[in-house]
Amino acid sequence: MTMLITDGFDHYTTAADTVANITTYLQAAGYVVNNATAATFGIVAGQDAGSLALRMNIVAASATPPSVSRTVTTPGTLVVFGFSFKGTQARLRFARIAGVVDLDWDAATGKMKVGSTMGTDVIILNAYWYIEIEVDKALNEVRVWANDTLQLTVPLAGGVGNTYTITWGMSASSATAATMEIDDVYVLDNNGGVNVARTGPLQMITRAPTSDVVTQWTPVGATGTHASILAQLSPGAVNAPYLQANVDGKTDKFTSNNVLPNANKIFSVALVAYARKGDLDNRNLGLLIDTGTNTSELPVPLTTGFLYQQAMFEKAPGGADWTQNTVESSQLGIVAR
Repeated sequence: MTMLITDGFDHYTTAADTVANITTYLQAAGYVVNNATAATFGIVAGQDAGSLALRMNIVAASATPPSVSRTVTTPGTLVVFGFSFKGTQARLRFARIAGVVDLDWDAATGKMKVGSTMGTDVIILNAYWYIEIEVDKALNEVRVWANDTLQLTVPLAGGVGNTYTITWGMSASSATAATMEIDDVYVLDNNGGVNVARTGPLQMITRAPTSDVVTQWTPVGATGTHASILAQLSPGAVNAPYLQANVDGKTDKFTSNNVLPNANKIFSVALVAYARKGDLDNRNLGLLIDTGTNTSELPVPLTTGFLYQQAMFEKAPGGADWTQNTVESSQLGIVAR
């Protein structure tokens, strides 16, 4: 375990969906959403072309401001939280890691602030910034970065455990109105694995299946390609088609013709599936990547309720570093286990 979470918010549903459905999908992915209404919470265009992001509208003096949080548990001595952030109208808190740090945005100077410690640079409104918060237990400090530039370092509070909850949005009434957008989230630790330190700004690019290669699962509610079923947004909609399999080893494989926007370093590839089991027996879903030469499969446990399951591949099958060509030429798949 090292890269714990990656999320670009592109694979859940459309910007036109209801706030109730958006909330349901985020909760199925492990988020907690508070005070979401059609006026205060939704999905909008993200910072990358064709991508999506979360938007929270903070109403002045509202006693029920929106927020979204995610919890991770890790014994790592270094835990890093990265995310794209854009604020408009007014400068409000970037994020809170409960019991660890409140990362504020000073209204007078425009700089980041933790307690009385100010950051180095002015963070302008109405622009995306990539924020990274390093929680370093070995050095007993918290370091905050913006666009790969160190902004401030503060002491780490005593008694910090192994469970961390990061919250975006506000948990108390704000005197001023503001809008904040969140995109391209990652969380990693230094507890083994490949990525054991802050990465710098990341982009999360979603590549949905576009073509069938192997089709051993059974479509329900559709006669089109298996790839089109797995690529659909809002998969929990009424009468939405799905794939099912009840025989161990049944496999579907796909390719995607969605290309990456550039050949920058690839830190990991994550496969995500919205899935459940149909009985009380122990069931897993295998998520696999096949490069044509090597195959890697990671099992994820299933529950009787639909959840988003994520498997992280920090190296390509066979142990090589990821390249743009390897990602784009690989097959991805699901296996009944």
